[in-house]
Amino acid sequence: MSQDPRDVLRDYLRAWENADVPEMERLVAPAFEHVVNGRREGREGLLARVRGSDEVISDRRFEIDVLIAEGTSVACRCRMTGKHTGAMPIPPPVAAVFGVEQIEPTMRQVSMSGMILATIEEGQLQSGYGEWDRLGLLTQMIAPAGSE
Repeated sequence: MSQDPRDVLRDYLRAWENADVPEMERLVAPAFEHVVNGRREGREGLLARVRGSDEVISDRRFEIDVLIAEGTSVACRCRMTGKHTGAMPIPPPVAAVFGVEQIEPTMRQVSMSGMILATIEEGQLQSGYGEWDRLGLLTQMIAPAGSE
């Protein structure tokens, strides 16, 4: 198992691409906790999202733009692309703006940029922060056909 934090983060993104729960369990420490777009989540919450990830966006791929590591800290700017194949739930404050509680599958190719900052020790993510352009993703899903 590689101890280089950059390799561990690459493996983490590959596990997300493939919805590979056993690999994610290997890569994420039992006491893992992170904050994504202001929402705190532990290991079990993350694993639940990985299990259900193909239900909304399939054929996911992550392209890394920048990957920097120093000691046990790693930072990454990347882009996720995929196909919107399942209903996307909308959180209450945003649902009020869009006037819907979920966005039905559009079968469109979508993308979302994001940044990850993580602490990696002994080949596992210990903690992290993520910021993803979820509003941009939702906008792609609700845009009228032909306006993409």
